[in-house]
Amino acid sequence: MDRPIVAFTGHFHERKGPPRLLGAIRTRPEIGAVFLGSGPMTPKGAQVLFSGAVPHQEVPDWLGAADIFVLPTLAEGNCNAIMEAMACGLPVVASDSGEMPKVVGDAGLIVPEGDAQALARALAALAESPERRRRIGEAGRVRVCERYAQRPIAEATVAFYERVLSMRSATA
Repeated sequence: MDRPIVAFTGHFHERKGPPRLLGAIRTRPEIGAVFLGSGPMTPKGAQVLFSGAVPHQEVPDWLGAADIFVLPTLAEGNCNAIMEAMACGLPVVASDSGEMPKVVGDAGLIVPEGDAQALARALAALAESPERRRRIGEAGRVRVCERYAQRPIAEATVAFYERVLSMRSATA
């Protein structure tokens, strides 16, 4: 059966959301999921491929084989896994926890923290529309390159320090 695949990377702890993702996909049998990472939980089910921890250099290959990236976390800052998924062109479904809405922006769908039904609806909406997935995934790739790539961050840092130094020399 050809089905859309969602990917989760991270720690298999309640806070990160594997149980919420499992609950959501169980209501959507047309969706499969791959779990990459480690922790005290072992995601299981007919729709689940559990690979465990993989070498970091292999993560882009795994994400490239997926259709959607999911992080239904209960607490998160600026998450590298989200940015890696966006760089791979995956649309993101994430909870409205912490910085997630700001990081994801137009590169995905944001669901209420802890709401497995909203998570299932968001996954279904993306699973049913390859064109929407493509469009949102491309927005994510652009977003990461423009906002989070090393060169723009370095340039913004240098500009900040130059402003500070020029203000200090102006008052001296």
